[in-house]
Amino acid sequence: MVYQKWENSPVIVSFATRETPIHEIPFPAVTICPEIKSYKATYNHSNMLVKLKDKKRLTKQEYESTSYMNLLCDVNTSVNITEELFKYENDSEFNYFNNYYYTDNRFYDFIFDVSPNLINRFYSCKWMNRMQNCKDMFSLILTDEGLCATFNMMDKSKIYRNDVFLPEIPFPSRSPPTNITWSLGRGYENDQNTNTYPRRALFSGAKNSLTILLYDYKIDADPTCKMQGFKVIFHTPTRVPRLSQQYIRLPLREVVVAAVQPVMITTSETVKNFRSEIRECYFESEKVLRFFKTYSQRNCQLECLTNFTFYWCECVGFYMPSKF
Repeated sequence: MVYQKWENSPVIVSFATRETPIHEIPFPAVTICPEIKSYKATYNHSNMLVKLKDKKRLTKQEYESTSYMNLLCDVNTSVNITEELFKYENDSEFNYFNNYYYTDNRFYDFIFDVSPNLINRFYSCKWMNRMQNCKDMFSLILTDEGLCATFNMMDKSKIYRNDVFLPEIPFPSRSPPTNITWSLGRGYENDQNTNTYPRRALFSGAKNSLTILLYDYKIDADPTCKMQGFKVIFHTPTRVPRLSQQYIRLPLREVVVAAVQPVMITTSETVKNFRSEIRECYFESEKVLRFFKTYSQRNCQLECLTNFTFYWCECVGFYMPSKF
């Protein structure tokens, strides 16, 4: 019986009691997305819904813009936007949009044109109890929630393969970091340099944290699209954030404090002696992904979702990596 148990499950997962110094692990990446998806001066989603509800005819540009914004807004209105837009599919004037894929360059041009640059909405940033220039700390990223800002995340050139298509964000952003001394499998290099990337906290506590003060304009708030405020997610620096699945909401005029308690699981090198089918897991260097340079469970799941979507729909979501 003991041998059969070892044969069926030779790998045991246990949590060691040895504590890990906080400076040996990176500070979490923090990605923030605004709930306001467009400047009302450039695109007013409420006006488009009123037109659809009143059965008024949309122009080609209005049809296209509403179709694009419908991918970012929550469908929680009295108007079935998708159903109303489908009525134009058989219209001879709108044949231009038949079999239309939303992830072409016009979609990205529209999103970057109407979306607010979140980095300009940072009032102040403090890191390790020192005031910092927010533009030097955050970079822009396109997620499933649209245009967002991220802190301490690895550059896309370190996450995706070189032949993966990613839209160029036409806003000034900080240069990619060059002092990278950390990897998911090995951790930080054995040096005492504190100027590393991803950033790491040297001490715990509220004074040694990331503090951000954000503001937004009420005039751009659109309840027919999203609620007010911001969405925030904490993740590892190599993970692509998906804020439609996991997030913390930051309402306006409120202070939100979040404490992070990391859990680190290390794997013995002797586990590599077992076949992956037996141990039911892969090491970082054992699996090659199509879109990502580094294997992880999260990257593998997003790649599988992308491949599955393309297989059945012959297109992919605007936030998904692609080579198509």
